[in-house]
Amino acid sequence: MRAVILFGGDGGGLLISDKGVRPIPPFDPSIRLKLRSTSALVKALVLTEEGSVKTKKAKLAASLSNLAVSKLKKRSDNSRVIEL
Repeated sequence: MRAVILFGGDGGGLLISDKGVRPIPPFDPSIRLKLRSTSALVKALVLTEEGSVKTKKAKLAASLSNLAVSKLKKRSDNSRVIEL
C-alpha cells in the first residue's frame, strides 16, 4: 500500500509505502496545480452523466494524477527512508 500526504504552504509531504516513510521536499507549484486540476475533474465526474464524456474525464484525471504523483516520487527519491 502507498499513500501520499501533502502539506500546505510551500509544499512538501510524506510518501508512505511498505518500505517505510520518505519525506517529500517542498515541490514546484506546477505539481500542486496538477493536483488541484485532478481534484476539479474528479468533482466534475460526480455531476457528469454516464457515457463517453465521463470516461474521457476519468482518463484525464487519472493521467494528471499519475503525472503529479510521479513528479512527487522523483522529489522524494533522494530522501532518506524512515523505517516503519
